[in-house]
Amino acid sequence: MNPKERTYRCPKCGQVVKKTAEEMKDNRITKGQLPAFLLCGACFSKHPSESVPRMWGEDIPEEDRNDRKYTPLGLERLTGKPKYEQIKDISFGGRYYGKCVRYLVHEIVHGRIEDEALITVATLQVEQMKCEEKVNAIAVRFCRSRGEAAHGITVAEVEWCPGGVWGDADTVKTGDYTKHEYRIAFNRT
Repeated sequence: MNPKERTYRCPKCGQVVKKTAEEMKDNRITKGQLPAFLLCGACFSKHPSESVPRMWGEDIPEEDRNDRKYTPLGLERLTGKPKYEQIKDISFGGRYYGKCVRYLVHEIVHGRIEDEALITVATLQVEQMKCEEKVNAIAVRFCRSRGEAAHGITVAEVEWCPGGVWGDADTVKTGDYTKHEYRIAFNRT
């Protein structure tokens, strides 16, 4: 979730700050996202030698206000089980077989990550999913934000499908992986 506006409140001094996505659009660290928390500037100004309290966004649930969920910059961490989005492009009888089950998984990546690490994450995701359910194809897309994921903008994409071709997913029976290959594409722009 990337809201258009977020209100932050300091638990120590009570200062309230409102930020909008428009204000953050040119921020090179958050890249237009509103962070989950800000550090209180008023408390820092009064007591620069003390620890500065975090001003959490009022929409962030108490149970999510921790370092496991957010980076020190207040951006969402890549943790937990990713959400699966089943493609509603189930073939009408298919070219050869009836049901075609394809999954598209979006992984949000914050910060720099090596190519080998992306491939490892994608391979583990594919292995886990094919053990849990019979499928025809799985694609794992790595994006910098939920907005980029929604628009199909990726830093990398790993597809596991028959012959490495996503469009050929309906040419095999669901659960038959004898022709499956990985196709890896990096967006270097």
